[in-house]
Amino acid sequence: MIAGPVPSGRGGGQSGLTLMEIMIAIVVIAIGVGVFVTMQKNSGSNLAGNSKMMRAGQLVEKHVEAMRIGIARDTAGNWPPNDTSYTEAGLKVERRISQAVSPKTLTVLSNVRKVDIIVSWGKSHQDSLDVTTYVSRRF
Repeated sequence: MIAGPVPSGRGGGQSGLTLMEIMIAIVVIAIGVGVFVTMQKNSGSNLAGNSKMMRAGQLVEKHVEAMRIGIARDTAGNWPPNDTSYTEAGLKVERRISQAVSPKTLTVLSNVRKVDIIVSWGKSHQDSLDVTTYVSRRF
């Protein structure tokens, strides 16, 4: 017995894609492209935010080291440090100096100052880096 062509289930032995299958494939591809584009966009904005945060950290380091070197070079002229603010590379830097208090005795430490440094680059509270450190007249 000789076998003939096997029917494909589409009736009449036709092969190919139906309009419905093509539309479903287009929708699936469109969803995939949409998800990919959204992920790329979010990745780019996260990268920009991380870059600002890294630059802010570098500015804080630079600022603290410059302040400490200034105090070490000329204690009489640079003690106590003063409040200051400036803008560098689009980032606003503010330094606030206050009395340091001993955590044990709650007394004011005359040779130590509390230094709050805030670096900001936007309007949201997430667009800033706040650092607190202490400097001493004598290292």
